[in-house]
Amino acid sequence: MTIELFSSFHAEAAIQHIILSVGHLLGTHAPTSDKTWNMMQKEQQQQMVYYHYGKALNALVNSPNPDVYIVLLSCLIFCLFEELQGNCYPAIQHIVAGRDIILRHIQTRKPSTRSDNLASVKKLSAGNPLLTQLLQVYTGLETHVAVLEARALNPVARIPLSGFSQREVESYTKSRKRLCWEPHPSLSFGIDDIDSILPEFANMTDASRYLAGLAAVCVTDTESSLGSIQPKWHSTFLVSSRRALWLNHWLEAFNRVMSTYSAKRITINDQVNCHILRLYQSCLAFVNQARDMGRETIFDEKQVVFDSVMFRMTILISITQEELISPLFFVATRCRVGYLRRTAVDYLRRCGLEGGVLAEIAERVIEVEESNHLKEDDEKAPEAFGIPAETSRLRLHGLEQASPAMGQGQDMFHLTVSSFPYYPGAPQWHLSVHLPFVRENGFMDKAGPSLERALRFVMYKPVS
Repeated sequence: MTIELFSSFHAEAAIQHIILSVGHLLGTHAPTSDKTWNMMQKEQQQQMVYYHYGKALNALVNSPNPDVYIVLLSCLIFCLFEELQGNCYPAIQHIVAGRDIILRHIQTRKPSTRSDNLASVKKLSAGNPLLTQLLQVYTGLETHVAVLEARALNPVARIPLSGFSQREVESYTKSRKRLCWEPHPSLSFGIDDIDSILPEFANMTDASRYLAGLAAVCVTDTESSLGSIQPKWHSTFLVSSRRALWLNHWLEAFNRVMSTYSAKRITINDQVNCHILRLYQSCLAFVNQARDMGRETIFDEKQVVFDSVMFRMTILISITQEELISPLFFVATRCRVGYLRRTAVDYLRRCGLEGGVLAEIAERVIEVEESNHLKEDDEKAPEAFGIPAETSRLRLHGLEQASPAMGQGQDMFHLTVSSFPYYPGAPQWHLSVHLPFVRENGFMDKAGPSLERALRFVMYKPVS
């Protein structure tokens, strides 16, 4: 993609200036032994960053009839510019803009095109290599951007924005076909094995089983994240591990499976199960990214993912509950935006006894994290809007009943928790939690396994 595109447009002023701006931005991170000289160099480089950035914008704005391919390529480079600074939202906005431009361009060339799905209009770019390559890039990017990912799906399978009708809810209840969450046997080997082959599947059942296997691997030893290794760049589109590569591949393969469904063939079961699987993939990819980064503040920087996840669950919870327990618990305990995590807690209470127990546990975690945050010194915790500092956050590992011999009642339990930095063998301690709900509902022996399933993204209870 880049060789042909850049060879075609490297002489364009806008392209030249934005590339120079990116180059100077990289220069601001070039290390030198002389600290004074290093500071002077950074200031000079920063000035050049803004100079060339402004020149690039000026060249684009003042062009009387800009070439659409130059604009599309500029959007990609502007996205890179924001990515290198860790600016998630501006980077996504450039992709959104480029995606809309390329779609309108195709619809102008082919007025009969009505789809807003890039993959479905791909064939219209045949015969134009530049458009084909740009379309390939934007199609790939929209699959892995939370605010665009839904558009990458076959339109007949999309979640209804107004929610499911009463008739659809009744139809789903009568004909419900649960997803298979038994890991696929082909994923029994190590996922980090460089010689392992990425999975392909052709139906919903295999898609579910592959994702179940990926879930088991992604949550294994999550404490072993690279807490001491901080990457220089934090990217929205970062593929930082083989787990990330497999999760990305799963989503692309799943979208191909869903593209085979027609409006006549797809059922309410297919539609609901499709969004349950996409929901789990989004959560697992997010968990994996935080694991690779070695820090949970990545969740704060990308609230758009939590927004997307909660939007989907707000619609799904009217038609199904059990499958939403793990994703809801993930939002309640790992998202630190108050209204989102409390909404997740409210939804958990609608998910039966298991959801009710986990809602109580999540509330205890929220209470402690917010209390810890209030105790933090202002200079050490500059986070706005009450979002807890990294050191104030808890990582859950398990639940056990408190010993009656210690003078504690039947309603007292101990949460096993740890905190930042997250590394292998990080110190763990007990956090007391009062759970009368457990005893009152005869859930004494089930509370611990319920938490374990939620932490491991297990969709259903094991068949006894």
